[in-house]
Amino acid sequence: MKDCSHISIAGRSALSTQNTRHSYSSSAERFKRSSTKLELHWLRKKRTQ
Repeated sequence: MKDCSHISIAGRSALSTQNTRHSYSSSAERFKRSSTKLELHWLRKKRTQ
């Protein structure tokens, strides 16, 4: 019984870390996209000037 409970706790912690990692990666991707958009905007502004 002890071993089973320990495994379940470990599995739960692993799942939680996976979820946090996924959310972090998605936010990072979003940030990358926004930053690239800003860069493109700046490049266009420089060209027009």
